[in-house]
Amino acid sequence: MNERITEDIVRTHLKADPLFSQAILEEQKSKNPRIEKALKSASKSGGGVGKPEFILTFPAVADFMIVIECKADATRHESSKRNRYGDFAVDGVLLYASHLSRHYDVLAIAVSGQDIASAKVSHFVWNRRKPAPEETPDRRLLSLQSYLAAYKGRVVAAQVEGLKLTEKAVEYNEFLHQYSIPETERATFISAILVALQDDAFRTSYRLLETPADLAASIIDAASRVLTRHGIDADRRDLVLSQYKTIQNQDIAKSPTVKRINTPAPVPNTILREITIDIEEHVFPLTTSGEQGYDVLGRFYTEFIRYSGSDARTGLVLTPQHITRLFCELVGLTTDDIVIDPCCGTGGFLTAAMQYMWDKAGNDHDLKERIKSKQLIGIERRVDMFTHACSNMMMRGDGKSNIYRGDCFDPELQAKVQKLDPTVAMLNPPYDVGAAGQLHFVETAMELLGKGRCVAICQMSTAVSADGDVVDARRRLLEKHTLEGVVGMPQDLFHPVGVVTCVMVFRANTPHPAGYKTYFGYWRDDGFVKRKRKGRISDGSWPDKKKKMLDSFINRESRPGLSVMQSVAAADEWCAEAYMKTDYSGLSDDEFTTTIKNFVAFRLTESRVPVPITTRAASKTKRRLNERKWSEFRIDALFEVRKGRRLTKADMELGETPFIGAIETNNGLTNRIEGEPQHPGNTVTVVYNGNSVAEAFYQEQPFWCSDDVNVLYPRFEMSPEIGLFVATILRREKYRFSYGRKWNKARMETSMIQLPASNGEPDWAFMLAYMRGLPFSADLQPAGAPKRRQVLRAAE
Repeated sequence: MNERITEDIVRTHLKADPLFSQAILEEQKSKNPRIEKALKSASKSGGGVGKPEFILTFPAVADFMIVIECKADATRHESSKRNRYGDFAVDGVLLYASHLSRHYDVLAIAVSGQDIASAKVSHFVWNRRKPAPEETPDRRLLSLQSYLAAYKGRVVAAQVEGLKLTEKAVEYNEFLHQYSIPETERATFISAILVALQDDAFRTSYRLLETPADLAASIIDAASRVLTRHGIDADRRDLVLSQYKTIQNQDIAKSPTVKRINTPAPVPNTILREITIDIEEHVFPLTTSGEQGYDVLGRFYTEFIRYSGSDARTGLVLTPQHITRLFCELVGLTTDDIVIDPCCGTGGFLTAAMQYMWDKAGNDHDLKERIKSKQLIGIERRVDMFTHACSNMMMRGDGKSNIYRGDCFDPELQAKVQKLDPTVAMLNPPYDVGAAGQLHFVETAMELLGKGRCVAICQMSTAVSADGDVVDARRRLLEKHTLEGVVGMPQDLFHPVGVVTCVMVFRANTPHPAGYKTYFGYWRDDGFVKRKRKGRISDGSWPDKKKKMLDSFINRESRPGLSVMQSVAAADEWCAEAYMKTDYSGLSDDEFTTTIKNFVAFRLTESRVPVPITTRAASKTKRRLNERKWSEFRIDALFEVRKGRRLTKADMELGETPFIGAIETNNGLTNRIEGEPQHPGNTVTVVYNGNSVAEAFYQEQPFWCSDDVNVLYPRFEMSPEIGLFVATILRREKYRFSYGRKWNKARMETSMIQLPASNGEPDWAFMLAYMRGLPFSADLQPAGAPKRRQVLRAAE
């Protein structure tokens, strides 16, 4: 093998590049004093001058350089410890970069092999401010434009970090709020300004305009020119401009004065001027560096509409960014995929897919251009949403994306989209169409694909509803497509909009095989927490949690508390909660003690029937939970399940009968009402709706309960101790239920719980003995109750 061949491959590649004339190529040594000084002691053998194969600098970019090292044999590309500098290409080039990075931002490239098609290529960026290099995903030699764009992008990224886009978005929203500009109009307002600022003539003239009306008109004219320049066709351009023109009908564009919140007198109207100037001075300067600059504008716009519009008033229910990224990973998105969103809203999934594919493309400029111009398709019916989607994509440098304004159910539009050969569908269908309607969107999305993949986030009702139209929709889906997985999302994912959702993953146009096991994930904890005025923010644990989730999905593994593999049909529930085994390994004495303590405290404060309190100590014979083997039992085999009855506040009259409602404290007691009790004492109540899903309580006295409470009548002789034991176990099952999947009577009857068992039957005597050994248990009944002593003696 001949290293000169490898060097010729690199030399030929560089000299054929259109930008080569703007570079200085040197071999073995440099006339640049800074480089000469840096390489003076960089010899691979130690102590002498370093002599890289190639040194590339750019007069127009003073602080950036490229160093390249070659090896003839591809097996000599990289050593395990990267410390054999003379023998391996990666080791040698990193040695040179370590010296050069004292003065430059260095792109270090290692090339080994005798053929351009099979050569091994590695890229490393060594920033002069960093102690170590960062490897990039690029595995072939790229164009000089790609390398320069990547360098400029890193500079912009550092500036963006200082800008803090979210804080700017918050600042502008609060500014517009001070002048009572509605949330529904703010995103359109900012979008028009961001687009207009991309016009050179506008930027040089708008400060000279005298009135708000003149400035508003200038913004519309400039936006029109920019849209035209970006290749937006006349029909789409007119739709976007029709939205922008609504600005001209508002006081901020018509009136010389405006009213500010908490300010008694009107103030001069400078709103348009102030915010345009601020955006131009603080945001726009970062948008002039190619791909990364475009991304700054798009990221800022996304942050703004997220802050201003993600609520029920605007209809902009935005899927959180960490979930749009998750979609890309669930379908294994590649740089060859063509992504479609048939109800794209503001374009969140399309921008996430573009960024994900860009990350995969590394620094390959040509591939990134192809992705953003040809591999993203969106359809949106609402004109305002369509405007946001077009603006969002265009502000990421994409003037040719295929964003269509129309109905995804339109056969003519479907035929047009199918010609673009989409391979992946991502969608968040509108929830106001109902569960069956959402599944119809999913079904339609996959009709637009070949044998591709589809991922959709829908309301939980699409997965669990037993309504005929929903089951029929699930049946149609399984007849044509394979259900690869369904994962339950955090219950407050769309905060402040209250909706419980799941993500469905399909392999399109491949019928679901009989008996095929689908992955069901319980992904309710994403490590985000709610904070006042900030919404849901990360506690930093999402990356680790996501890795665990994706590992189990990719490997199709059942993991306790996280996932289960289960074969399902259309009429079955498509959710992990229906099939996962409850993890009882963490069950402790403390849980049962807390149940007893809360019940005793309730009796002391709320009971209207005198209950003697004993001073006896708990039983000296302390039982352990693992003394007995635990077995599963169906609830309807142990209890008769009855449902409460609706009673409105208007129909309530205060009295003495306990009324048990949907609360998670005070043993469920919400009031005392007039009338005879519905249910006897010595029963267990379980809330299945409201603010405390699946909360369970032992009821000692007769009571009335609401229709979102189930009452468990024991089919065995139950004591307070056993009732409290069962209530504690029932709470262990509450993770299975949410506002999207209620623990109603039908589900409760077929639900399974685990209990200590003997000879295949619940060991009630053991449960009683166990509870008698816990603190506060002696206060559950008056001293000397004979039945309990007899059962306890039998257990001990």
